[in-house]
Amino acid sequence: MYVPAYGNAMALDFSRYIVSIDGQNVVDQIGFVSQNIQLEETYKVINAPEKYNQYAEVASRLSVNFHFQSGSNEFDNKAKVDIKRLAEYLSRHRGRRVVLMGFSDSLGDPEMNVRISLLRAGLLEKELNAYGLTITAVEGFGAELPIASNETVAGRSKNRRVEVWVY
Repeated sequence: MYVPAYGNAMALDFSRYIVSIDGQNVVDQIGFVSQNIQLEETYKVINAPEKYNQYAEVASRLSVNFHFQSGSNEFDNKAKVDIKRLAEYLSRHRGRRVVLMGFSDSLGDPEMNVRISLLRAGLLEKELNAYGLTITAVEGFGAELPIASNETVAGRSKNRRVEVWVY
């Protein structure tokens, strides 16, 4: 849900509430998927890069992914909203180390995909730095570890992501 900039006061109040932490708790309680950020279980993955598995031993992945517009290093609309949500989460959990892991789809040169994934993770780092947050590490894994098929447009868009891990 996107909050309008102006309009009916009651609708604005409801929109702001529903995207708030308390509103998303209600969303969760009634059985829908909350957008509140949570820790997820992590585990080593066979054939994953060694560095990825090293993080999996000590860190937890957060339940938010940051995606990009196709053919661009611009965050998609949901990511723009989630940056603020992540900044608020990390501010409430000060003292945790934060790792940003970038991934790409499999189109193009593998070395370029690693650079693109690292660049995109760096873009999220820059956004979080603007909130006064320090990032421990920024990693780029290119087309490794896809979460969807690279054979479809929709799958490739899911694979162009930045994951957030904390420990």
